Amino acid sequence: MRQIGSTKQRTTGGRWMVRPLMLAVVVALASGCFSYQEVTTPEPPQNQRLRMELTGAGQDNLERRHGLRMEHIEGRLLSHQGDEFNLEVRLDANRLGGFGNGVFLDTLSIPGPEVREVQVREFSTSRTVVTSLVGVGLVLGAWGLMEASRSGEGDNGESGSGGENFSLIPVLGSLVGLFR
Repeated sequence: MRQIGSTKQRTTGGRWMVRPLMLAVVVALASGCFSYQEVTTPEPPQNQRLRMELTGAGQDNLERRHGLRMEHIEGRLLSHQGDEFNLEVRLDANRLGGFGNGVFLDTLSIPGPEVREVQVREFSTSRTVVTSLVGVGLVLGAWGLMEASRSGEGDNGESGSGGENFSLIPVLGSLVGLFR
């Protein structure tokens, strides 16, 4: 005699593995990993995301001019004219004294002598691949937990642990929360 509950699980188990696996791969590849590399040319590329390390005098002048005390500034390079960098930076409310929530765009002019190092943001293939592999491994581990919890079901489709179903949604939600 054929038992419907156990047959259904065997036929749909693969489908439930493929969907989260595809989701993990797509999220990892879409988010990508970036790193900052030192600029080796005298002229940094415009409209690229840069990170600048400021000298002590640069930090003091930035605080005096804009009320911000930062060792590093990250932003999009709008222009580099002569010895001055014009950056579009995103400042959160906490940096501006905690006035509500939100992110503000501002343009900062940083003189060249106040900059110790300039780095450009670049896509890192190796970090993205490693992150994707870790995500796939975590999804496969969660799927293994799901299959292990299903293997305790009896002939009538009921679980020996009170009939609870294991869902990947809380597991995936927790994993996404780790990388925020």
